[in-house]
Amino acid sequence: YRRDAADCFARALRPGGLLVAEPWIVREHYEPGRRSMRTYADDDLKLCRAVVAQIDGDSAVMEMNWLIAARDQPIRHLVERHEMRFTPVESMLAIPEAAGFDARFKTNGLMEGRGLHIARKQP
Repeated sequence: YRRDAADCFARALRPGGLLVAEPWIVREHYEPGRRSMRTYADDDLKLCRAVVAQIDGDSAVMEMNWLIAARDQPIRHLVERHEMRFTPVESMLAIPEAAGFDARFKTNGLMEGRGLHIARKQP
């Protein structure tokens, strides 16, 4: 997260309120060269998204290649480039703490390799 987002959460929560955020994957769990593909299909639409994980400096780079087959339309190919910066857990904890939260990081989160940030707004 960013400090302005943490400040917004702090304004929205009562003292003792919880902020739970799933962070982007940490560098140690990111696998350059890993290939993934997701598909979706119904009667009118077929989608395929294929990605090969890459690293550029301190960022994960994913070029999402989409094949889109919609009824009565030609097949389209789109590419979305996503760059997500790797941020150490300690740096991520400092942001909500500066906004008035008692922050913790749990290594076992909702998705493997991501963990979970849990922050309680201080009174």
